[in-house]
Amino acid sequence: MASKNKRGMRKVPLFVETRLGSLGNNFRVAVVKRVNIADVSGGLYAHLGLGWHDGAMTTTEPVVPDIAVGRYAQRNVEGQVVARHDLPKIEKTITFINRRPFGRYGPCKVTQTRMVLQREHVLGPRYTLDAVVLREEDESYVVRFGIVEIFSALEPEIDRKLLFALNLLQEAVGGVNVFPPNASTQDYLDTIQVNWFILPPGERESNIRLLLSSYRPKTDAAREELERKANERYDLFHSLSPRHLIRGDGGMSGYLGALITDDLVVFEHLNAGNATYILFGDWAIQSQRTKTDLLKNGIEGKDYIRVIHSGDWQSHVRDVVADRMEQKRAA
Repeated sequence: MASKNKRGMRKVPLFVETRLGSLGNNFRVAVVKRVNIADVSGGLYAHLGLGWHDGAMTTTEPVVPDIAVGRYAQRNVEGQVVARHDLPKIEKTITFINRRPFGRYGPCKVTQTRMVLQREHVLGPRYTLDAVVLREEDESYVVRFGIVEIFSALEPEIDRKLLFALNLLQEAVGGVNVFPPNASTQDYLDTIQVNWFILPPGERESNIRLLLSSYRPKTDAAREELERKANERYDLFHSLSPRHLIRGDGGMSGYLGALITDDLVVFEHLNAGNATYILFGDWAIQSQRTKTDLLKNGIEGKDYIRVIHSGDWQSHVRDVVADRMEQKRAA
């Protein structure tokens, strides 16, 4: 179930605006993610119709997200009251209790007339979400999550509708993107390769919130553990003096990386596995390999070094990075 503490987007992300410029008038709001089998079998995506039965992924018909998912799911069903800044203000009589009236000993009732904005109850659009498996991997599935409805850039209030749809998908899944209505499976799969975003320097708290936005912990204890790990990993990666800290999105949602140089990157997933990976070579290519691919086809010590989270593993990570940097300086 999605976290209700997730902050919504106040404006359409720049990368979405850029993609919309090349899609024409009609588009879909969707995102492609790599989901772990353990998360699916544990019910993490049940609110989106993904399940696990007899060792295989199961899907359902499109669903309207339950209002328990979060505030946007609730607004999607129940609607919301909005202030109409485009209409003239109206008079409203307000009565309240003044607890400290001047010149009197006890509270008294006060009635005032004020000019206030008109308010209107807007019905919820009841958008439905579907989940389509695009590819099966050894330990995960690549899934396209999306809002079924097709949007048009020409329809009234499209900016408001688009922002709401993006927030609804972000809340339910932990990622957003836009696609043409007739996008092919390969079109969707291609976006899993464009999934690293540079975190703004010096914005620790907001960056950690971004990392946590990819998760949907079921309990307070699980949420607290994720927050602890996010803070710990962020501080560790920052101590490596990276060129950039990078965050995974789309298929790499939930990953945190430290880009040290173009051929040295440290990364891990905060909720999957118990190891940190230090990758060598072209980071843009290496960092998008799955852990299964690395372990099966990569050569440890040449393509990567895996540091298991046991003992003083953080010092081990720092030592590996320092040794690699020393080798580069000596070369």
